[in-house]
Parts: sequence; structure tokens; C-alpha cells
Amino acid sequence: MALNLKLGRSGRKSAASGAERVGGLNRGLNSEFLSMDIKYPFRMGSFVSTAKSNDQLVDILLEADYIKSSLIESVFRAVDRAEYFLTGTRETAYKDLAWQRGNLHISSPRICATAMEALELVPGLSFLNMGSGTGYFSTMVGLILGINGINHGIEIHADVIDYAHQRLEDFKKFSGAIDAFDFCEPKFMQ
Repeated sequence: MALNLKLGRSGRKSAASGAERVGGLNRGLNSEFLSMDIKYPFRMGSFVSTAKSNDQLVDILLEADYIKSSLIESVFRAVDRAEYFLTGTRETAYKDLAWQRGNLHISSPRICATAMEALELVPGLSFLNMGSGTGYFSTMVGLILGINGINHGIEIHADVIDYAHQRLEDFKKFSGAIDAFDFCEPKFMQ
């Protein structure tokens, strides 16, 4: 069941069920987002997808208008988010939630889509990802930057850098996206 929800500057929601405080959602958000109509389950101030696959997650992000361009759509479809999760924790990979285990971390797909759309990435640009985590976002960006781009990920934890390198190697070895895109390989460092 979908809930159509509009948020005002106060952070209060208005729906048939009455008005309740949505904890902290209005902090740091622009007025465009605050008036956005959300048509998905809403919990604790987060858009939560019910997807069971990467393609379903992308479809939901498209319908909710987080992904707006065909290029960003193709990049999200090319990089399966679950491949950047630890084995045994992938049951939440297709939910629109941030994920963290120890030092490993991935931003929510909604945040990644919003950032990629706002950055207006094109081939040949230089990209620096501070707090690059598992490398999921940097890998998607690399598909857009192409072979003439520069793609660096900075992370403070050596174990996260090692994990990002392993995910990158697996992506290059097993993903068909390598043949479909000119890939700017991310360089992960401390």
C-alpha cells in the first residue's frame, strides 16, 4: 500500500492518517525535496524500497524520480549493489538503506542516484570520492567517466580499501559492463 506524503518545512507529514513528526527529515534538505510526493513505504524518515533484485531497485528509483536520466539508469543496472555487501548480509542490498558492517559502508541507493544526477558527470572528468567505502559509488561513476577520466577514492581504513580493491577486481572479472562502457577504473587509497 502506498502512502502519498508531502512534507512541509516543519517536517510534519500530512496524510489521511493525521499529522505526525517525521524525525529529523527536514534537516539539510532543500524545499524541492520537502514538497516531493513520495509513493513508497515510509519508515523513520527513509524511503524504503521493497525490491528483491537490482533491476527492481532501479525501477523503483526511476518511478520515484531519483533516477532521471537514461545514463544514470544504465549505470545503476550495470553495477549490482549486492556484490558490494558482505556474503550473508545481502538480504538488505536492494532496500534503499545505507549499510555498514564494521568499517565497511555504502550509502543508500537514493543518495547515490541523487548525487550522480546532481554531479552532471560526463566522460573525461576528474572525480574524488572522500569516504569511498566498498567502492560501489566509485565504480558506477567510473562507467560514466570513461578511459580519459580520473577516478580516486579516499578511505581512512586499510581494511575498507582492501575490500574495495577486491570488489573492483570481481567487477572487472565478472561484470558484462566492462564490455559495454569505457571504464575509468577507480584508484582507492588512504
